[in-house]
Amino acid sequence: MQNATSEDFVFSLFRQKEAIETPTHQPTLTRRYTEESVAWLEQKIEAGSPFFLYLGHTMPPRADLSFARLSGAWSADRT
Repeated sequence: MQNATSEDFVFSLFRQKEAIETPTHQPTLTRRYTEESVAWLEQKIEAGSPFFLYLGHTMPPRADLSFARLSGAWSADRT
């Protein structure tokens, strides 16, 4: 679908079994997944509990939104 937005694909975001947002604002998912993961890790560390976390981000990287470009390290003469 050309020029699709997150509003074209409506789904719910869940925490455990509870829907916390419908429709989900997809452009913020990577940041939100990371923040939730860090908070969970901090809880486990504070409690002295063993933990393992694998976070496989679901959004593929896009060259036009790369960190280098956003951080100012990107140059227009690069391809």
